[in-house]
Amino acid sequence: MLIGNFAVLGVIGGSKNINRVTSFKLIEIDQHRAVSPRSKNLQTVIKYLKTLHIDVAHIQTEFSLAHIGIKAAKACQIPTVYTVHTLIWQQVDKIYKLPYVASIIAKYGYEIFWNQKLPDIKQLNNETWSAYTSRRLVLGTCLLVDHVVSPSGHLADKLKTWIPNLSISIVPNCAYFTESKLCPLPKTPTFIWLGLFNPQKRPVEFVQSINFVAKQTTKPFTVNMYGKGLLSRNVVLAKSCSQLNIHRPIERSAVSAALDLSSALVITSYNFDNQPMIIAEALQRGRGVVYCDPALKEGLSDGAGLLSGPDSQDIGSAILKLINNPKKLLEMSRKANSNADLFSPEKYLAKIIPVYNQFAVKSAIK
Repeated sequence: MLIGNFAVLGVIGGSKNINRVTSFKLIEIDQHRAVSPRSKNLQTVIKYLKTLHIDVAHIQTEFSLAHIGIKAAKACQIPTVYTVHTLIWQQVDKIYKLPYVASIIAKYGYEIFWNQKLPDIKQLNNETWSAYTSRRLVLGTCLLVDHVVSPSGHLADKLKTWIPNLSISIVPNCAYFTESKLCPLPKTPTFIWLGLFNPQKRPVEFVQSINFVAKQTTKPFTVNMYGKGLLSRNVVLAKSCSQLNIHRPIERSAVSAALDLSSALVITSYNFDNQPMIIAEALQRGRGVVYCDPALKEGLSDGAGLLSGPDSQDIGSAILKLINNPKKLLEMSRKANSNADLFSPEKYLAKIIPVYNQFAVKSAIK
């Protein structure tokens, strides 16, 4: 069972191994759909779990819904696995308008609900109280479950540094598209950016990088940017070149076609992402990736990706390099295609099922 705002992307042999169950209404606190820790919510989930004969509960978030799920699973003696998806503490001061207030709510919500303190770990150099509290919330969730999953090696290393005895596995995310035939690269170098127009994704820096490219070359190129968010207005105002097309967000079903119309993906997040799903999706469609965070090297460091510095001019210089050398785009595409298997559903299942089996056996023994 998965708990959180995530879905199974693909299963070998079709969907016969997936039992889709109807969700139910929980009491929410605010417009962000934070779930109240009231006993009525907890009893609703406990009753639901007992009807499903669950062996393992897989938690996909560290926020309110996760803690309802963990507590309900514990009440039913169901083992829990938790995937840490983001390094939220590294960007919490940019994500929230009132990060200090949000962190206080998270801290006391955790302590009141679980009747225990957040883990007592050392505050990092230059780490704000909000970031420190957010990191402790994630680590506290790690300590509540039976096993932790990290989609990337770099996050797993961090977690093991802070919790040396942590039970953890590295299981990369997977991407799955029904389309199997890859499309050739467009004749005109075409770059794509997809994501939230929020500070942690640095969309304005991307726009600035494209403005820089446009001033440096007369060669034709096209850029398509998809998304919306807190910085939507800033993104539009920052644009100063005709090559950049800003679009509204697209459904996941349209991501494959958007990638197929592109030569390469550009990711501008820095010191935030764990392992972005869009990288796995780009490789699945045979598209190379321009990235600026050296931690995001899995599947990219051997030629499928082009690493730049984090500044907008650095990112623009990397894109300009590809515009001036289309053969490099083709080389990245070929390598991306060969690396796609790293993020296949088959590879994901081969790694995650042994984790489930390990704890399902323990559950059965009980």
